[in-house]
Amino acid sequence: MKRFCEKISRFLLDVDNVTEDEIDEVRFGIELILTQMILFFLLLAIGIFRNMVLETIIFIIALVGLRTFVDGYHADSFYRCMFLTTLLYLGTLYFADFENSYLLIMAILIAAKAFMWQENHEARNVKISKLIFWGCLAVIGLIYPIEPRLSMIIGFTLFFTGVSMEVKKHGYKEKSSIISEKSI
Repeated sequence: MKRFCEKISRFLLDVDNVTEDEIDEVRFGIELILTQMILFFLLLAIGIFRNMVLETIIFIIALVGLRTFVDGYHADSFYRCMFLTTLLYLGTLYFADFENSYLLIMAILIAAKAFMWQENHEARNVKISKLIFWGCLAVIGLIYPIEPRLSMIIGFTLFFTGVSMEVKKHGYKEKSSIISEKSI
């Protein structure tokens, strides 16, 4: 993917649409747009195949909304990102099938830990994260009596985003402790 985007960037440089200084930013932008489009269409294809288009769209909106404003684990390659996002999507749909309020409450409580007790983040980011959590909780509460399955999808997207935040947090702690030990 990276090489393909580099070729497009170089082509744009050759036809004088970008300067040498802008080439890295343009390549990154092209790569980001292409990878997100591929991921979107993959999830949509799975949703169409499983006859769950509405659920898929709700999941994508919730995931994009959450991941845009809160921090979390970022895969180190496109294929790993695609695999993990697809796994997260399938896991969310799997748990949404249960429509069990106790399962939803447990998922939200676990997610609350990640959203409410963040370490080493700017106060503004923590405040935004908390507002997003409470906003999602309000949407879940409003939707649950009408459409429990959709509230389960939002709830488990919130849960998996919280897990992603915890993975990133603990991944950094492990790396920093390894660096500390090496410097001693």
